[in-house]
Amino acid sequence: MDIVLYSLIQYLRSGAFGLSARVHPLSPFKWERLIRLATTHDVTDILYQGLHKQQGNPLLNIQLEQLADVAEEASRQRDTLFDQYSLENASLPGKKTTEKLDQICKTCHSESDITKETALIFGILTHNTEKMLNQGFGLRGIVDLGLSLRSIGDKVDYVLLERWLEQTGTRKMAQLQANILIDLFDFESEELPFMEKKGNKGGELAIKCITQIEDLRNTGDIKSDGYVKNNKNRFSTGFRRMCIYFPYAPSKSLRSMTNSMKDGLSQIEE
Repeated sequence: MDIVLYSLIQYLRSGAFGLSARVHPLSPFKWERLIRLATTHDVTDILYQGLHKQQGNPLLNIQLEQLADVAEEASRQRDTLFDQYSLENASLPGKKTTEKLDQICKTCHSESDITKETALIFGILTHNTEKMLNQGFGLRGIVDLGLSLRSIGDKVDYVLLERWLEQTGTRKMAQLQANILIDLFDFESEELPFMEKKGNKGGELAIKCITQIEDLRNTGDIKSDGYVKNNKNRFSTGFRRMCIYFPYAPSKSLRSMTNSMKDGLSQIEE
């Protein structure tokens, strides 16, 4: 594993979950890469917590200017998890899936016996699935899932959660997220009741995708008038994302790629 990526994971393990971190000295250039990667994945505040726990460690050779930049970004005000992962803001590929998701959202508001914790965990899993299929893997959602399970997991109705995952066809994507928590952040299977069985490729997939997030986004060469000058990148990134997530969500990953291509075609300059 690349030393920059390895170091980022170590600091996130420490900052988010209090795990021991194996610290390696990095050059200013590699620290710059690490900070940029943390910013891309929106985990700078978690990185800062990990750095804070390592203060006094002689191997922590980050430049003061770089540490100040991390601290400034980490101090940015964030929405609450309930707002950030609200089901009202969630979407999934496919008309029928969208209808199911809307129905679940209305049920959460109409039935008082559904805990907000159950809705939150389902919301995080759904938002993470949406991001993976449409933009690429994101570390923030995985960390937030782990933190939420550790803090409110005992208040979640897992029978209902599994029913929702089945209705929206996102069970395998949820399994993938659970396996990533086990592989990268040392979670135990007992902490993830919605996981049917332990897989062996969650961490491997995450490591592969963490540094590729920019390559897996639908960025195009956009001109000042708003038209896309060259859509080859959009098509290729959509295809690569589909190949990565097809084993976990065949129809949804295919539909996501198709939607990406349609969107790209609509922006091509005539």
